[in-house]
Order: sequence, then structure tokens, then C-alpha cells
Amino acid sequence: MKTALAWLQLIPALIAAIVSIIPALNNLLPQKGQGATKLALAKLVLEKAGDAVMTFWPIIEELIAAFCSAKKDAEPATADAVTPPVDPTVIVP
Repeated sequence: MKTALAWLQLIPALIAAIVSIIPALNNLLPQKGQGATKLALAKLVLEKAGDAVMTFWPIIEELIAAFCSAKKDAEPATADAVTPPVDPTVIVP
């Protein structure tokens, strides 16, 4: 019961922290393929919040993955994906 209460008290602050950490890490390491490094940095930052956070690290890790996945799914398609095909019958001088 004590663990559940601690988790419920932690949720709002945790979500706010995750939501603010993700863009900060993306700005720090904008290159693709750096997910493991970003996750390690997020863990380091959240570790400083105390033992309660580390008790729930597996859940936090899943939340970070879910938030990143949702953000990626919500991003608009790249410009290349929406560029119409070139019409070979049009000649541009």
C-alpha cells in the first residue's frame, strides 16, 4: 500500500519531468540512433530525484519509450514524403 501511495504521489511530477527531459535530450543529441545514450542521461537525471524514482525505473523507462513513440507517430511526414512526383512532360527552362 505504501508503494502504491508513493507511486500515485510521484506520477504528476514524473510525467512533467519526462515531458521536459525528452525535448532537452533531443536538443542536446539531435542525431538519430542516440536513443540508448539519451535514455542513460534521462536515468542519470531522474536518479538524482531520489530512491523512489529508481524503484520505479522499469516503469519510467516504459513511459519514456511510450512518450517518444507517441511523439514520433505524431510528427508530420517529412518534406520528401509529401513532395509530388516530378512530371516528366513538364520542361523547366
